Amino acid sequence: MGTVSSQPSLALIGAGSMGEPMAANLLKHGFSVIVAGHHNRDPIHRLGQLGAVVATSSYEAATQAGVTLLMLPSSTEVENVVLGKDGIIGALTPGSILIDCSTSDPTSTRRLAEVLKDRDIGLVDAPVSRGVQGARDGTLAFFIGGEDKDVEHVMPYLRVMGTDYFRFGPAGTGHTAKILNNMISLSTVAIVAEATELARDSGLDIQAFYDAVMAGNGKSGTIEAFGKRFISRDHSKVNFRIELAAKDLFLSQELAAKTGKPFLVSAAAHQTLQLAQVLGLSKKDISNLAEFWSL
Repeated sequence: MGTVSSQPSLALIGAGSMGEPMAANLLKHGFSVIVAGHHNRDPIHRLGQLGAVVATSSYEAATQAGVTLLMLPSSTEVENVVLGKDGIIGALTPGSILIDCSTSDPTSTRRLAEVLKDRDIGLVDAPVSRGVQGARDGTLAFFIGGEDKDVEHVMPYLRVMGTDYFRFGPAGTGHTAKILNNMISLSTVAIVAEATELARDSGLDIQAFYDAVMAGNGKSGTIEAFGKRFISRDHSKVNFRIELAAKDLFLSQELAAKTGKPFLVSAAAHQTLQLAQVLGLSKKDISNLAEFWSL
């Protein structure tokens, strides 16, 4: 694997709720990290205090790094950062590697990989699960796609940010697996929200209902993560916005459409999230689905 000191500097673009703790873990383990400007300057300031080099732009950050990691909301932002006006593609040198930890569209990922390959730049798609807490704890699970040599090259960085790594194949396969993972988890969030509100409307003690479900076959990581927030109706913390959840389920529906087969359960969950957006909940945390029926 090589020592940390032998690893090239890493530029991190997207120091938001996930990107900031990921960068902090890299710094904690002795990696050289360069962070680019962010719409919220607070994470950049905090990372600077931890020892990160603060660049004035994404382009400047990428010029100083052998590896560039993106943690952005969607493929739209990824394409803009890499290929748009002042895109970092002009800053990436032959032999360097781009890691896309965003939950991106696999079609866009494959297209971007071909553009970068023509410039002798590698692309590893490595989206993550386990959320903000996993990013803070360094226990993320990575869904990995890319050429073997590129994946091996970036593993030292991934190992200090996570604990589990799943290799799927060429560029785009990591993002495909992550979309399917979110298809399961987000559809489950929607049905748990429905069941919680139906239990409440049916006069059940909500805490007793939660405890019973967790003791039976209905137990799941999703209920464990969201159940208490559904019960308390405390949605003050925004970990994962409804608009991003809707985007992920839209990507799952695009995958489904290519097969020509009906995938009805996830389609219903997607429609639920779309309606939540229409009702003005786009920027709210997905736990607000528990309030969906009282608006």
